Amino acid sequence: MSRPRSPRSLAPELLPQLVEQTPALVLVTDRRGRIVFVNRGFTHMTGYTESEALGRTPSMLKSGLRDDAVYADLWRTVLDGRSWNRLLPNRRKDGSVYWQETSVFPLEGTEGDGLHLAAVGRDVSDRVAMTEELAAARDAAEAAARVKSMFLMNMSHELRTPLNAVLGMAELLVDSELDLRQRTQLGVLRNAAESLLGLVTDIMDLADLDAGGIVLDDGPVELRTLLESAGAVIAPLAHDRRLEVLVSLHPRVDRVWRGDAGRIQQALMNLLSNAVKFTDEGEVEVRAEPRPEGGGVRISVRDTGIGIAPDHLERAFERFSQVDGSTTRRHEGSGLGLTLARELCILMGGRLEVTSRVAHGSTFTMDLPLAEQRGAWSVVDPVLRGLRILVVDDHAGHRAILSELLREAGAETAELDRLDELAARAGSGSLASWDALVVDDTWREGDLHGTLLAVGRGAPDLGVVLLTRVQDEERMLTGIHARVTQPASRERLVAAVRGAHGAAGCRPRPRLGEKRPGHDPHHVLIVDDNAVTRLLLQAMLSKQGCVVEEAMGGAEALARLNNSAPPDAILVGLDLQRAEGAESVRAMRAMDGERGAATLPIVAYSAADTAEARSAAAEAGCDGLVTTPFRKEELLAVLRAAAAKWEAARSA
Repeated sequence: MSRPRSPRSLAPELLPQLVEQTPALVLVTDRRGRIVFVNRGFTHMTGYTESEALGRTPSMLKSGLRDDAVYADLWRTVLDGRSWNRLLPNRRKDGSVYWQETSVFPLEGTEGDGLHLAAVGRDVSDRVAMTEELAAARDAAEAAARVKSMFLMNMSHELRTPLNAVLGMAELLVDSELDLRQRTQLGVLRNAAESLLGLVTDIMDLADLDAGGIVLDDGPVELRTLLESAGAVIAPLAHDRRLEVLVSLHPRVDRVWRGDAGRIQQALMNLLSNAVKFTDEGEVEVRAEPRPEGGGVRISVRDTGIGIAPDHLERAFERFSQVDGSTTRRHEGSGLGLTLARELCILMGGRLEVTSRVAHGSTFTMDLPLAEQRGAWSVVDPVLRGLRILVVDDHAGHRAILSELLREAGAETAELDRLDELAARAGSGSLASWDALVVDDTWREGDLHGTLLAVGRGAPDLGVVLLTRVQDEERMLTGIHARVTQPASRERLVAAVRGAHGAAGCRPRPRLGEKRPGHDPHHVLIVDDNAVTRLLLQAMLSKQGCVVEEAMGGAEALARLNNSAPPDAILVGLDLQRAEGAESVRAMRAMDGERGAATLPIVAYSAADTAEARSAAAEAGCDGLVTTPFRKEELLAVLRAAAAKWEAARSA
């Protein structure tokens, strides 16, 4: 029995068969570069017979689609004793071009006849064609996405501009003298315009998500500010339905994170709007706490509404879907809000889930893997440190949140849930040991006005802060030193208590838009080429006591700034489709810098509520961005923040 021979010992007799039978192209040249051997694969791939190829050079296969430098590199590499690998377009005998994956390497002659070259190649034309088709399809898809994105941006601008005028003028009319019938008709108009605006925004954002056109921002997320702002925005709608709005944060998440604050707030506002819409009585609560698995934030929105049946939970996230037909008729809406909120959470690397009980309410939970940017910091207020503050509210949730906020600021607190007990303490003189009183203005039982009179008689030095709803802000009550609109943010609550403590002696500094005795109202310059927008802002700011100037564009604004005293703030229209707005801001910043230090508050406004818009505003040098349609409180808040920032810089 013979022993098996090694593969190396078989090679001399099998090599010719292997080379001849392989489907790959094989050719060998002599030291002069002339072909001395080709296999069947060569004939099959190129169309040349063996006799047609022998004696010729491999250049017979050149297609002319590669530069001569490619072949010069081939020769340099092989003569250096190394192999050369490249994808080459070669030409067959019939003139057609095919793609060949080519390897060329040197061979030493067997009888001292010098260096030979060997080439092995595979026909990869199908693979190259598929790659080119995929590339063409990708390019076409990217081009279509760019066209779609541009179309959506233009449509968003064109739709929002007239809606901005409708809603802005409607808001101005609300404060005018209207009879009941006119107010009802105006309310219908505002609600319809708000619904249309919400639908436009949701459809545009979903289309942008589908096209992959949403780019997330990676900036600071001040979670408390974000949640408290969302609560303040939803409060008017909730209070109109006699619902309570609660906002709370666990101490471990009350810090600055990194992420897209605008998209988080957009998803949160959709959840809050949905909660208010499907809740007829009770409350809506938004709370932030650490994710159970660590590394981020969990934001939940809980309501006491109609709830969702277990078999309808996933349907709640489907586009244009609500939990059932009857609900759709009763509760208006496009059915896009929850879909958009979930898609945004997924885009941010998180998730959105829901738990619910029919007739008891629902809880929507956003888990977001945010990175911490800055840890917790002290919020103890030097004025409130050690103050004894009595919190009086018949809503347990409000009492707990208010007490927690005041304790974080350094105060000592106690709680009451009945007005008659407060009146009894006032009558007994036991309120004298307290420094301030925080009392809600909405009571199911008791006489708030009479109780406050009793407090004034029994504790005349007690600072009193009234918690109001948006529609009750102008309610006149005796003995009130400060007011805070519910849900109370920590900053506004602390400022109100600080101002109420000591009453007239410690009143807060007047804010932008407030008329101040002995001082001119704040001066605001509006820069926009849209006459309707200028008219709307002129009317809105004038009603707040501001002196308003207008400029039709950057050149006119620069001329005004050059020839007169600078305003207290500038509002600039920022259109991402044109560069004029951003260029105007840069020019105004440069002019401001020539005066010394840049101290001019500049706020942009835009129809685009995107990371791109916020980034463009910041890069241009703006101190804030307001999204149209304008909301009076939001507009004034951003202007006040910008003015306060530069006032602090000037006094530093």
